[in-house]
Amino acid sequence: MLGPLNAEQRHEQERQQGRAQSIEGRTDFTVELAADPKQPALDQTWDEDLLAIELHMPCRQVGGVKPRPAGVSRAARLASASPSRHAPDVLDHARGAWHSYCVCALSLLRIRKYVRNASMQPFTTRSVLYRFLIVAMTMLVSNMGLAQAYPTRPIHIVVPSSPGAGVTDIMARLVGQHLSVGIGQQIVIDNRPGASGILGSEVVSRAAPDGYTLLIANVSLVVNPYLYPKMPYDPLKDFMPVTMVNSAPLMLVVHPSITAKSVTELIAYAKSHPGQLNYGSGGLGSTPFLAAELFKSLSGIDVVHVPYKGGAPALSDLVGGQLSFMIENMPGTMPYAKAGNLRALAITSPQRSRLAPDLPTMAEAGVPGYEMSGWNGIFAVKGTAPEIVLKLHSEVAKVLHTPEVRQELAALGAEPVGDTPEEFGAFLKADMARWGKIIQEKNIRSDL
Repeated sequence: MLGPLNAEQRHEQERQQGRAQSIEGRTDFTVELAADPKQPALDQTWDEDLLAIELHMPCRQVGGVKPRPAGVSRAARLASASPSRHAPDVLDHARGAWHSYCVCALSLLRIRKYVRNASMQPFTTRSVLYRFLIVAMTMLVSNMGLAQAYPTRPIHIVVPSSPGAGVTDIMARLVGQHLSVGIGQQIVIDNRPGASGILGSEVVSRAAPDGYTLLIANVSLVVNPYLYPKMPYDPLKDFMPVTMVNSAPLMLVVHPSITAKSVTELIAYAKSHPGQLNYGSGGLGSTPFLAAELFKSLSGIDVVHVPYKGGAPALSDLVGGQLSFMIENMPGTMPYAKAGNLRALAITSPQRSRLAPDLPTMAEAGVPGYEMSGWNGIFAVKGTAPEIVLKLHSEVAKVLHTPEVRQELAALGAEPVGDTPEEFGAFLKADMARWGKIIQEKNIRSDL
């Protein structure tokens, strides 16, 4: 038979009873604590703790997905359930959100265990820990709310070129028009031309990482650091790739005053008249500029570059006879070629285009190893929540693969892409290395 309890033992017994009542009275979660309060059960594995929380913590209905019954495994529930009326991506999103919520709750619970068992700590220390716990829980709830509610206001897509000055602007408006319907918010196209796209890209790099300011850019974003000595941003560190929108070949066109009827004849003419032919582009580092420089490098010709503030004014001067040739995007050059204002010689993709099946590729026309496709992609500001980036990717990918948008892209000679942020990021690194090597070998530099 046990003797009477001393004062310290009675105090400890009362504390344990109070803790048990406090835990029993809670409705949000129940977790068993160790019998000995001085030895809290913190040696469980992460998966066991997470499973305990998943089984005991009630789940709110997310996106129409019903909460999982307590004590029933996911495999058993899926096996016995009827086919879901929800799309797989909605279910995956709900499960991912629930798992993230459980992991965050487990972390907060561990902190709570530590605070509750810190009986020998001074009052001030416990007070600080409690305040930290409250702040952490508030941040968790607010961040979850923001991610679920996004977007709640118009989204701006910054185009670093003039309105109508190339495929990048066309793609921004095409995607923005259909994206606004899918996300239920207005998409504002914000043209910020200047310095080969640097000015517009800088605006986005300095914006808040909240998903409401996006950038649509082309290859200029990754090649400008090789061309300009002082850059206000790092293309790989200051932006988060969302997805590539499209890939499209370019077309080599010449003014009718140039007698060349084929690529080989143009090369021969340029070699017999070194430095006399010129070509235009939307600026140093633009896709047409790089395409022409690759042509120069592989063919060994000497021609003069004339930079413009966008592809549209350059094409206008080519039609007017101020330029000899251009390698420009097909949506811009095709109407002039069909009207007879320009002569098309080849396209830059490895395969022939469905829009001009009789037009040979550059490799077929006499420039072995030539391959060039223009691309446009959407970027978020560095630090944007991963949930927002994934939502943007999902919505843009849906837009790109709708029959209506695919048809519109095909009319422009472009193919929809919609790859994942990881795939797009890997492409950017490889493309930056490829063009960096060419630019350094040719010693191409900006005068700025």
